Amino acid sequence: MLNETAKKVYGFIPYTPLFNVTGQPAMSVPLHWNAAGLPIGTQLVSRFGDEATLFRVGGAHAAAGVMRRG
Repeated sequence: MLNETAKKVYGFIPYTPLFNVTGQPAMSVPLHWNAAGLPIGTQLVSRFGDEATLFRVGGAHAAAGVMRRG
């Protein structure tokens, strides 16, 4: 049961364990909406201890209004 659940969870987050292990800050940023109305995004990663850069990038992205719908 636990193994099944772990496989399902890992299917949703296949790229995060590397950064959890190394301690690097990472964030997912939405970029665009697809035809089905779902967000498409990318994952940004910074140097160890450099969360501030990610917050600046995320803030600039939000201020630019990239994810506004028509």
